[in-house]
Amino acid sequence: MAENNCELNQDDIIINDQDGLPNVHPNLLAEATVDSPDRTTDDEFEDLPTSLIVTNIHDDVFINPDRKTELEELFRMYDSEVTFQWLRSFKRLRVNFQTPLAAASARIQLHQYPIKESVITCYFAQPVTPVKNSSLQPPAPFKQFLISPPSSPPLDWEPRPEGSLPEVPPLKEVPYISFHYDTNEESNLTNICRQFGDVIHISPVQITSLLERPGAILVEWAISENEDHFVDVQDYHLQWAFGTVNNLESNFHTCYIGPNLQYLVKDLNLNQNYSFRVRCKYEGDTQWSPWSLPQVCQTTIKSFSWVETDNFTLTNDNKIALSLLNTTSFVCSRRIEFNVGYSIEFTFLECDVNLNDNYVGLTSESTLKGSITNSSSVCVEANGSIFGSGVKKITRFPPVIKGSKICFSCVYRDDNKLRINIDCNENRVTYDWTVDHRNIYIVAQFNSPNWKIMID
Repeated sequence: MAENNCELNQDDIIINDQDGLPNVHPNLLAEATVDSPDRTTDDEFEDLPTSLIVTNIHDDVFINPDRKTELEELFRMYDSEVTFQWLRSFKRLRVNFQTPLAAASARIQLHQYPIKESVITCYFAQPVTPVKNSSLQPPAPFKQFLISPPSSPPLDWEPRPEGSLPEVPPLKEVPYISFHYDTNEESNLTNICRQFGDVIHISPVQITSLLERPGAILVEWAISENEDHFVDVQDYHLQWAFGTVNNLESNFHTCYIGPNLQYLVKDLNLNQNYSFRVRCKYEGDTQWSPWSLPQVCQTTIKSFSWVETDNFTLTNDNKIALSLLNTTSFVCSRRIEFNVGYSIEFTFLECDVNLNDNYVGLTSESTLKGSITNSSSVCVEANGSIFGSGVKKITRFPPVIKGSKICFSCVYRDDNKLRINIDCNENRVTYDWTVDHRNIYIVAQFNSPNWKIMID
């Protein structure tokens, strides 16, 4: 357990290799040339902030009162009157102390402190100009090549081909200056800065990852760690454009507006570059934030589709199948790999009155006989019944109607097992399926020509 000890020695100070800065606030660093070793008055802490921002908190802490109390008790060791502001949307906690000394002690002792499944990090709530270390320090050698004119490029540096889009560094790695000013002076400050270069407003939200999916790209984004905005985001706005875009005036198209932090952009061409950007709007605001920096990705995974058969008419790049027979018939996909994060959505475009013995699902058999409700399949009957490995489950979905959707998604995989979530009309069933994820087929079984199904 961390102890309430504000004394510092050389073993307490760790220099970050990435930015050359210590883990301790500059006002706390011992300076033998200025202060005597036995000086420990509170005056040297008067310029420190009284609040900390705690990050890297596990998601369970925000929904579990006992876990919250356990974390809060760590900080109460330094100040019994401490108050807390839980910022769930930002996955942060703001801790407000009565004195700067208590805040500094907690910062020193609880930074990089392991608690359950995570290691929390503690930062002062706002930057403070050091009083004693007032001189500007040189950047770490790691970044000195950015100085103009550069001294020498880093190892393995290569010139960028002309016309290509430069790699976009994370915002926390971009040098910046932060200060407070009267908002009425923003126009004057902007005009002054434009005399020396371009002024670009940085978006508080940035794209964090672009993941390939079959015929699609999963785009994920997050609020920047440098953004201390204590109002929840109301909506995010995601757009895409063809090709590699290096400006914000290109022909972008809106694909999502909503509160989620990810979106699956579907129906994309194979091996085609797409550029994505995102912005946000806070609660109570009428204006959107600036756009994020464009990020580029492409998918090399072919989208799901049905295989040609005499018993069905296929359209829309073989994604839509129309049954032709009055007897039981099957339509299957090519063999697919079903990995974590993949999903398959069935949409019923036409339905028969008789729902019995009509199924959609997944199977490990390339050739089906009789029914897909066998030991090698996971499927849902049109009347709502659910079958896993040949066993009918007690749980049922509502019967399907025209427009109903059933989604199979993979949330876990080991050597011989998949954990499948099956969703229908806001209902969910989870099933552990023993199967080889590299040997799966999408399948549908119908017994009349009144069925029309689409997969996506």
